Amino acid sequence: YFIDWLLPRVKTYLGEINEDLIVRTTLDVELQEIAEKSVNQITSKYESADQSALVALNLNGEVLAMIGGRDYGDSQFNRVTQAKRQPGSAFKLFVYLAGLENGLDPEDLIVDSKININGWSPKNYKDEYLGEVSVKDAFSKSINTVAVKISESIGREKVIKMAKLMGINSPILNSPSIALGTSEVNLLELTAAYDVLANNGNGIFVHGIRSIENTQGKNLFMRKIQGPGKILETEVVRTMTQMMEETIQSGTGKKAKINRPAAGKTGTSQSLRDAWFVGFTSSIVVG
Repeated sequence: YFIDWLLPRVKTYLGEINEDLIVRTTLDVELQEIAEKSVNQITSKYESADQSALVALNLNGEVLAMIGGRDYGDSQFNRVTQAKRQPGSAFKLFVYLAGLENGLDPEDLIVDSKININGWSPKNYKDEYLGEVSVKDAFSKSINTVAVKISESIGREKVIKMAKLMGINSPILNSPSIALGTSEVNLLELTAAYDVLANNGNGIFVHGIRSIENTQGKNLFMRKIQGPGKILETEVVRTMTQMMEETIQSGTGKKAKINRPAAGKTGTSQSLRDAWFVGFTSSIVVG
C-alpha cells in the first residue's frame, strides 16, 4: 500500500524515469510489522469489521507505517488515502479548536438538551441529555448536542476555516450537521490534522520519500524538512491536548490507555458504519 502511494510521487519529483533508482523512504519496517499484527488482531477479534486501515506519522509528517486494508492480495484499494468516510465525532476536534480560539473555556458550562435547527435535531449516542455540562466533559464524552451548539454559536464558517487550516482538503458541507463529522474525509488527512496538535501547533507536510539517487550514487532529490510554520496558538494547543488526554483517561477513548501520556479522539459515523480513532504521544500520531 505504501509503495503504491509513493511511486507516483517519484515521477512527480523526477519526471520520466529511464534508469534504476534508489528511493529512501520514511517507512519504519519494525513499526510497520507491529501495525500489521495489531490490525490483524483487531480484524480477527471483531468479525463485523469488514476492513481496517492504519497510518502512523512522526512529528515531521513522515509516514512511519501504512496499512490500506486487511489484505493487499484481496484488495489494492488504499483505505488510508483513497477511502472517503464520515469521521463522525473525530471531526469535533475542529469545532472545539474553533471554539477555543473564539474565547470558549474548558470549564464553561453548556446545557446538553434537545435542539432543533430548521427541523433537524441531532441525537446523542445513548439518546439521553445530561443538562448542564462543562465543555471539557462534553468533549471527552463526545456529546453531540453541545458540539452542534458550539458550532452554531461561533459560526460554521469558523469550523470549516479551522479544518482547512489544519490540512483537511476534502470538501466540507456547510450544514448544521458539520459539527458531527458528516462531511467525508480520508484517514491520512485527518491523522495529519491531529499531527498539528502533537507538533505544538506547527503545520506539517505529509511525505514518504527522504531522498532519491541513481545507482552511481548521484543525488537526484533530497527532502528538506519544513512545514507551513505556526498555525495554532500554544495556549489553544495545550488546552485542546488536555481535553484529548481526558478523553483517553475517562471518556470514549479509554481503550487507548497506555502507560504514558497520550491524547486522542474517537469517532463513529452514522449507524455505526465506520469507527475511527486518532491519537498521539510526544513522538507518534496514529489514525
